[in-house]
Amino acid sequence: MTTPAADRVAAAHRRFAKAALSIYVAVATIAVGLLVAGLVTDRTHDEDQLKHQLLLETRVRSRLLAEHLGGLTAELERLARRAEVDFSDETLGPERALLDVAHGESELFDLGIAIVDREGKVLWAEPREFIPRGNEFGDSLWFQSLKRSHLIQVVPVEPDAQDAALFLVAPVVRDGEFTGALVGGLDLAHSRAGLRLVSQPDVIMILATASGDVVYPSVPPPFAQRPAWRELFAEEPRFGLHELDLGGSEAVVASSPLPGGELVLLAFVPEDALFAAISQRFTSRLVLGVGVAVLPLALLVGLLLRLLRQLGPVTRQVVAEERLRRTGEAVNVVAHEVRNSLNGLKMGLDLVLRTPKEPSPRVVYQLNAEIDRLGSFARQLMLFAKEPKPALRKTDMSALVDESLQWVRETCVELGVKLRVTRPEGPLSLEVDPDMIRIVISNLVLNAIDAVTTQEGGPLEIEVQLEIGDRGFGLSVEDSGPGVAPEIRADLFEPFVSGKPSGVGIGLSISRRIARAHGGDLRLAPSSRGARFELQLPSGAR
Repeated sequence: MTTPAADRVAAAHRRFAKAALSIYVAVATIAVGLLVAGLVTDRTHDEDQLKHQLLLETRVRSRLLAEHLGGLTAELERLARRAEVDFSDETLGPERALLDVAHGESELFDLGIAIVDREGKVLWAEPREFIPRGNEFGDSLWFQSLKRSHLIQVVPVEPDAQDAALFLVAPVVRDGEFTGALVGGLDLAHSRAGLRLVSQPDVIMILATASGDVVYPSVPPPFAQRPAWRELFAEEPRFGLHELDLGGSEAVVASSPLPGGELVLLAFVPEDALFAAISQRFTSRLVLGVGVAVLPLALLVGLLLRLLRQLGPVTRQVVAEERLRRTGEAVNVVAHEVRNSLNGLKMGLDLVLRTPKEPSPRVVYQLNAEIDRLGSFARQLMLFAKEPKPALRKTDMSALVDESLQWVRETCVELGVKLRVTRPEGPLSLEVDPDMIRIVISNLVLNAIDAVTTQEGGPLEIEVQLEIGDRGFGLSVEDSGPGVAPEIRADLFEPFVSGKPSGVGIGLSISRRIARAHGGDLRLAPSSRGARFELQLPSGAR
């Protein structure tokens, strides 16, 4: 008997197989049809087709290059809006750290990234040799335009500055005032936007300005010095097919301006290379196209039919086993926690009933603690069952930590555990959901108490440390216990994984989900003793 989940998976497999076959057949049919159409056309039509194919490829490449530059532009704008980029504090520490991360962890600005002040003077570059410190762009036309428009600029680099390079320049604007700029360098010859990959080996790709100045390659071809080259850029429209005399031979030129910029991408192909052996090439394409389309199609059909027959029973078995395993784990967790709490409540209630006088404060405390523990477990189960959605509000993190630790301090005193809290001076205000963060802190501290009290010998110490820095707010909980066993480190934050014999295994999983819902993270950090967990939260509201 199949289950709805297994039926849905099997139906999805069938839809995927049908879609794959349909796409393959459609693509193969179109490809073979185009090849046959090319063979029955005359020589003039063939030549026109090749010209327009070259034009289309050039246009696609220009759009891809424009999209790549657009991605770089968005990244540079994002960096310019970062709070670390603030030239009014008269220190470059945060900006230098941001540039180091942006250049070191990103493949976007492969030449480097630099900071320029409001006068056009280079304050810092990463790497330093990208633009030497002290260079000035204040008199450059692009810098003056940047100050006036507050719009990002795509700037071709002078030939003696960087080979085959482009500068992307983003203004840094604070309170409507231009305070400086970020400059990112792109190497067209070696980056992902490199133009060496072309469909025909005889094609020469050139990137130039609207006035005809060559940006790429770094050494312009000889024909770029001819008068016909400048005349090419005077023609309208600049997007289209042109003829260019290369000195004894004619070349087909396809040109396409990059959308949204003043750059033009051009493809040059000698006519004799473009139109050579048309019949031979088309015939071989037809034979290969039909063979490539028909033979893999037959193999694909047979393979998909075989896989579909095998996937049905396997899918049903896997879905059933996974559902049974998850159900068993959840039932075991709930039963274990509820049983422990009920045992504690029963023992406390027995003491109250057996004692004719008023119960001792300790018994009342234990009863309240078990009730609180059961309530906390119920709240965590609710968080575990759905994605946390923080209700952010401005919170004093120092006071929140004190509140979270208040109810465990008495437990630490009774068990002989030394609890130490270190924090920086001044306010530690943050936009968080205090109830959720309180759960994270409680889980980390309770785990630390269990770790130090279950070990044999050794100091019983727990240190909670608060800090605020460029990365945001940080809270670490470090204990003097035996540490996390190596065999569970990789899966420590997975549900139902615990290093304690009586552990539930959902506390750390829920805590990490809460941290990430706030835009931060929770990780197990290296420690010279015991275990150290670090909670990192962004300094601003999400």
